[in-house]
Amino acid sequence: MQSSSAMDDSSSADTDSSAAEADANIVTMNATNWEFAPNAVVVQQGEKTILRITNTEGAHSFQSNDLGINVPLAAGETKDIEIPTDKAGTFSFRCGVPCGAGHKDMVGTIVVG
Repeated sequence: MQSSSAMDDSSSADTDSSAAEADANIVTMNATNWEFAPNAVVVQQGEKTILRITNTEGAHSFQSNDLGINVPLAAGETKDIEIPTDKAGTFSFRCGVPCGAGHKDMVGTIVVG
């Protein structure tokens, strides 16, 4: 949705979010130093799925080259990411921001079946 004015869009964003959630599978995930929890997500093909990810510490991102997703996550931030479910398969994700010694461990999979 595009706003045609410079007004605060928070109330319309809340409305849009509520409407989107009404028919969506919401999967919650946390990002911390150095883990996504859960790090494996299974969803049904064709089902509208929103990944609600909360970053509790550090600077990270949720990146899946397979699914065309790269969303930055600041510490304390929660973002909703719509997961494409139009094709079945196992798709990897990772943190795309070099975040320290455990960065290589911030990986996981999304299975669409």
